[in-house]
Amino acid sequence: ALAGAVAGVPAPFWIRPFDAFGNPCGVSEPQLVAFDVQLTPADAGASGAPSAQPSASPRNRGGGGRRGGKSAFALAGLDGSTCGRVYIGDGGVLQGEFTATTAGPFTLWVRFSDKPLRGSPFALRVSPAPTHTSSCLRLFAPAHGRLDDAVAGAASSFQIVARDQFGNVRRQGGDVFESSLIGPAAAPATVADMADGAYSVQYAPTVAGEYLLSLTRDGQHIQGSPFGLSVWPAATYADQCVVYGRGTAAGDAGYRQVFEIGARDAHG
Repeated sequence: ALAGAVAGVPAPFWIRPFDAFGNPCGVSEPQLVAFDVQLTPADAGASGAPSAQPSASPRNRGGGGRRGGKSAFALAGLDGSTCGRVYIGDGGVLQGEFTATTAGPFTLWVRFSDKPLRGSPFALRVSPAPTHTSSCLRLFAPAHGRLDDAVAGAASSFQIVARDQFGNVRRQGGDVFESSLIGPAAAPATVADMADGAYSVQYAPTVAGEYLLSLTRDGQHIQGSPFGLSVWPAATYADQCVVYGRGTAAGDAGYRQVFEIGARDAHG
């Protein structure tokens, strides 16, 4: 656990006590009050270290009591709230576990009688939990907003980011997202894995109108999906324009003839 943990998953660790001469020894219940164990962000630096005095005794830490018949005390988390427990295990060895929900580098501080144990503080990294589809969202845009207007035939794209159930960004690819674009005409939409937790969604409908773009994973929509999309006609293209009306067929000399021009883009 001191090497790493996964967000939301209890991570165990053990503290093996030794006396001043290096002999292994057990921990008695009265000695628990002298232990202080805290988990802080690695970037907190020295300011994130526990105070000079243990934060509380096993009885008044709010997490005191017994676990499996063993005396225990709470392990303080980022904001002082309980994120784990430490208790006396078999043979007097201290056993503990913590559950962090924020991914990133952390420091586990262990002190006894105001002094850090050998090797303390311990550096560890908490990795994001598995991808949670409904927590995935669009980047650089409101989660439930419409997509930017598109022009018929012009490639458009946006990015989404994979996140776990706690909102941690996944820093690796590998997830499979499905996309579909429903509107006046069938149009493909593709999802490219950027291999860093982000995915690029690309589309280029050629028929103007209103569309809905859905993004799903294992049949479940990401946050905000389906997204509304307005596609506008492209610039006028002469070869696709049409002329119609009575004036295009015949007329009488001296009389005004009427016809109409239907301007169209390159996609009709």
